[in-house]
Amino acid sequence: YLVLGPGGTLVADGTSSSPIVFTSFKDDAHGGDTNEDGGATTPARNDWMHVDTNGHHGSTFDWCEFYYGGDGTYDSTLMVSSGSDNVTVTHCTFAHNDGGDFSGWESALDAHGGGAGVVIENNVFYDNVRPLSVNCLFDLDDSNVFHNPDNVAQKNTYNGIIVYYDHVGSPLSWAETEV
Repeated sequence: YLVLGPGGTLVADGTSSSPIVFTSFKDDAHGGDTNEDGGATTPARNDWMHVDTNGHHGSTFDWCEFYYGGDGTYDSTLMVSSGSDNVTVTHCTFAHNDGGDFSGWESALDAHGGGAGVVIENNVFYDNVRPLSVNCLFDLDDSNVFHNPDNVAQKNTYNGIIVYYDHVGSPLSWAETEV
């Protein structure tokens, strides 16, 4: 797993034709046969832990793909952790990740700890246990997709958004209509 250290900021800035991929070393479809087993293993949920912004500000994930993550104490794949302000997650795909059961806040994209200025737009979530968790500190528009664009029937086990916090301190706009 990747956890940002003191003062760290991660800028993962891919493109639509050349995305940055975070995946299992067993995933031969993305990056080739990196474990050199000739296809003897196949990727699965929980093959790796997570990327954690670790309370740092300004990290960017644009045109990234996150596959087969979620192992560890937290079942999330990308964590916008407590105090992480101005984190941007756009044009990313989250597929085949854990995200935990319905007893906590974990999800494929866990932004429950995100602070002011968090942006989550134009992402795709499918075949995750739980796709997304948020808090009451930032808005969500209706640009995120909660199914496989190539197979509309392929959704998430719990096709919803987990909200972590019970107090709304200022006006919010949550415009998502698919879940």
